[in-house]
Formats: sequence, structure tokens, C-alpha cells
Amino acid sequence: DIYGRLAQFLTENQNENGIIEEKFTHQEIADIIGASRETVTRILSQLKEGDFIAKRAGQFVIRKKLPYKF
Repeated sequence: DIYGRLAQFLTENQNENGIIEEKFTHQEIADIIGASRETVTRILSQLKEGDFIAKRAGQFVIRKKLPYKF
């Protein structure tokens, strides 16, 4: 499922502080995980609303463990 691939991508690309140092666009992430940009944007927005992730200086920050299903 797309959420699972996105969660795996975010988890694999974070450093020990939960920061994804490389700045990815939503389109780049979509291309990497095989999804549409719109779907990636929608899921990332939901994760931000749930305070699972934040965006700081163009970088994603994982604030707490991502749920298995969303």
C-alpha cells in the first residue's frame, strides 16, 4: 500500500534525530515510491495534522513513530 511505502521511505531516510536531511519534493518522493504526487501530499498532510511529522527548513522531521496503518 502507498502509505506503507511512504512510511518505509521516511523511516529509512531519517537520521538518528528523526530528520530527513536530504530535501525531497513531494514529486520526487512519489516517483521513488511509485505513487502520485497528490496522494503523497495528502498522506503527508494527514501525518502533519496528527503531529507524526513536521517540516522544518525544507526538511521532514519525524516527531514520533509512524503508525503501521493510516
